[in-house]
Amino acid sequence: MENVVIGIEGLVGAGKTSICKELVKILPNTILLNGGNLYRAIVYAMMKSGADLENLKSQASNIDIKTMMDLSKTNYHFFITASIDERAKRKSIQYNGEVNIEELKEHIIKRDNLQKQAGFYNLSNNTIEVDVTDCKTVEESTNKVLNYIKLPR
Repeated sequence: MENVVIGIEGLVGAGKTSICKELVKILPNTILLNGGNLYRAIVYAMMKSGADLENLKSQASNIDIKTMMDLSKTNYHFFITASIDERAKRKSIQYNGEVNIEELKEHIIKRDNLQKQAGFYNLSNNTIEVDVTDCKTVEESTNKVLNYIKLPR
């Protein structure tokens, strides 16, 4: 079977990682490469190397993971979205309800704004936007993504 390359990005709390974990279970020969973890590793390495923390944000925004992953080679590129209320609810569940949902919502909105300013939400022409607000389970969200994927034979 021919390999299929799928890029998944999206808003904080929309369910990107959960969808990816489900896709790994469903699609043969699948590898999950988490862009968020790549960014964290790069920022950590910059901090360990003595990078100027005042300029860390501007230095990190110069790192273009999309270019590193070369999205032109992907068969599918998805951007996962959900409403702010749904994303805050999902994050609250992730934190076992130990975080005030209104504070969580404010934090997500701030993070959305920072990522938008940094250009993380600039979508390419081949990006498929998938809104999973109404999906009640991760399997439902995953199936919504799978509806766009034609697997090679």
